[in-house]
This record gives sequence, C-alpha cells and structure tokens, in this order.
Amino acid sequence: MRAMQLFLKNSVKGTAAALGLLLVVWLFIPTTDFVTPDWTVLVTDTAGLPLEGARVTVFSEQYTLESTDREETKLSDKDGLVHFDQRRLSATSFRRGLGVIRNVLSQGAHASFGVHTNVAASKPGYGEPSKLDLFSQNERQARATGGPKQVSHLVLVKCPTGYSGFGCSFPVDPEKPILPLHSY
Repeated sequence: MRAMQLFLKNSVKGTAAALGLLLVVWLFIPTTDFVTPDWTVLVTDTAGLPLEGARVTVFSEQYTLESTDREETKLSDKDGLVHFDQRRLSATSFRRGLGVIRNVLSQGAHASFGVHTNVAASKPGYGEPSKLDLFSQNERQARATGGPKQVSHLVLVKCPTGYSGFGCSFPVDPEKPILPLHSY
C-alpha cells in the first residue's frame, strides 16, 4: 500500500513537472499571423469596367500586439488592379498574453484582440454603392479572410457631377448640400 502511494505521489509530481515544462516552452515559441494577405484588389464600376486611378487603402492591425493600425494606399492601374504585399507579425504566447492584459486594462469591455484587416476604395466622381446587393458584396470583399493570399473585387458607382462618397450623397464642394441617400 505504501509503495502504491509513493508511486502515485511521484507520478503526479512528474506529470505536473512535465506539464509545467510544456507550458514554459509554449510561452516562448513564436507563432505568426498574416496581418495583411498577399492581396490583389480589382476596382470596377457597376458595368464591370476597370477604374484607373482609384485610391485603394488597406487598413490592418493585430490588436493584441499593435497599438495603432497601419494604412497603405495605392492607386489602381489601367486594369483597375492594385497589389499589396503580405504583412506578417510573429510573437510569442507570452507577448500575446501581455497584449491581452494591456488591452483589457486600457480599454476594459471595449478591448479588441487579434487581426483586423480590410480595404477601401475611392475615386473622385464615384462613390460606395448604397444598394444592398452591391454594398454587401463590397463588405464581404473588403475583409481579409485570414489566409496568406486573397483576391477581392470592389465596385464603385458613378455619381452626379460634384458628388461622391457613400450613396453619392456627399458634395466635393462644401458649399453644396448633402444629397439624400440614393439607391446607387
């Protein structure tokens, strides 16, 4: 009976030591996030024609590890295409844990964690569509999926002269009135 108790006591200690060692190793092995994928974005009008010179911006942040977002803007080429290089970020579980604590202490219930990346496109004389089908397509296409590569297609609508923005409601000239939301 005494031998059995000794064996159980030693095996519990051995298991606890092994688990502790695994935890320490896990805390200091880095893992990598794809913050921005190797991303190609096509910008077209509602007829599917490519829009040259559209400003396409990728916004990315790994909230657990970074305190500000990164923005990169490029102009679409004659084929309506823009390419953004992949951005990766590596960190240990220990550093990620510290980031979680920092975010919770500084932001409380509003804290965010992990990778959040999206793209947006704009061009003078064009706006973001307000029609639900095109709007929802752009919303789906604008979010990074978490993989290493991605291709997205954003659609802009031709606006009345002097207007742009969501639903073509916003004047380029601040003296002009904001238009009611149209179903573009």
